[in-house]
Amino acid sequence: MVYSYISWFIGKLCANYFLNKYSVTKVLTIYSGLGTITLILTTIIPSMFAVWMAIFTSFFFGPEWPTIYAHTLDTVTDKRFTETAGAFIVMAIVGGAVVPAIQGYVSDITGSMQFSFIVPTICYVLVTIYFFFEYKYDLKHPQQITES
Repeated sequence: MVYSYISWFIGKLCANYFLNKYSVTKVLTIYSGLGTITLILTTIIPSMFAVWMAIFTSFFFGPEWPTIYAHTLDTVTDKRFTETAGAFIVMAIVGGAVVPAIQGYVSDITGSMQFSFIVPTICYVLVTIYFFFEYKYDLKHPQQITES
């Protein structure tokens, strides 16, 4: 767990550097894509390498939550609804309670803790897809990037 926290912290520091040079959507697309790859490796490689990949996944988690929160609030066009949007995003934290329970259930029914990492992998794929399409949108509408 300590290695995972160290990895998270280093990932956050690196992301802060990249966020100063590149768009939020580009950095999050790349980070979530690489996080997906580390989770896939965690799921399919049967050795200690899988444990290190699970730890390294934390590196890519570093910027995710705080950046997604702030970025999503920036996309609210009618600022009267910023508080409501913030409340919905905070309620999404429930996924942090539900997903591990689902992962535990998958582990129980398959008999493999390693295979159960398919559950967060699916979640990470969804985040990657979201930011990939948001990044593509930003490329087509560059004037909206500078306004927010």
